[in-house]
This record gives sequence, C-alpha cells and structure tokens, in this order.
Amino acid sequence: MSGQEFQVSDLAAAQAAVAAHDPVAVLRGVAVAATEAQYDGVIAAGFAYQGKLFQIDDGSRQDMAAIGAMALGSIRDPDGSPWSAGFYWIAADNSEVPMSAAEAYAFTFAAGAYVSSCILYCRALKNHILAAGTADAVAAVDVAAGWPASQ
Repeated sequence: MSGQEFQVSDLAAAQAAVAAHDPVAVLRGVAVAATEAQYDGVIAAGFAYQGKLFQIDDGSRQDMAAIGAMALGSIRDPDGSPWSAGFYWIAADNSEVPMSAAEAYAFTFAAGAYVSSCILYCRALKNHILAAGTADAVAAVDVAAGWPASQ
C-alpha cells in the first residue's frame, strides 16, 4: 500500500487500497466480520437448559463461573461451604429457577461447555475463511450454518 498509514476513521479508504492489491483479502475480512457477528448473535440468543432460556452474555458468564466454583466447593465440602437452600438462577424470562449445589454446578458446566463450543466453532470458521485462496472459496463458507445447538 505504498507505505500509507490509515486511521480507523479511514476504513473505507484502507479497504479500497487493499482491494486494489488483494480483493480476496477484503472478502476474507468481510467474511470474518460476518462470522464474529454470527457468534455475537448466537451468544445474544442465550442458552437453553432443561426447558428454560438463560442469558450467556459476558456478565452472565462471569456470574456462572463464580457460582460454579461456589457450587463445586459446596459439593466437595458441604460443612465448610454450605449451599444456600434458597438459591435460584434467574432465567431470561425473569423466572426463578431453584438449584441445589449439584444442579447449579451442572448448569454452569453445561453453559460453559456450550459457550466454549461456540468459540471454537467461530475460530474454525475464521481459520477456514483465512485459508481460502480465492473469492469463490471465501464465498463458499456459510457463516450461518453449523453452529452448536444449546439443549
């Protein structure tokens, strides 16, 4: 690109400059962005578990990690780390879902496994896109298909 530097505000100019030299690279960039948007949509759609839908945004996943660790502690040492008899998780519909320590651990583990599978699938799609050598090969990657299904 002739040593030119572009600011983020000059994204269109940068894309035009790249397209003049490597249009497949531009298509890869668009496909990767579409893949990331699809991932965001999958996460925003939530996680179905035992007939209920739960949020799995960043904050919810942080809460799940903490509760999962607390639940495991209570399972391993119920006397030293007693579980609250009134514990519940709030589902996406704002209903309260009561959970024992074992149920909370199973729930947080399942949610973590689901999110992890989505992250790995997203990465695999991006790797496939980045390895594509032609515009047709990039276009052949269906970024909306094959995402893991929650329960």
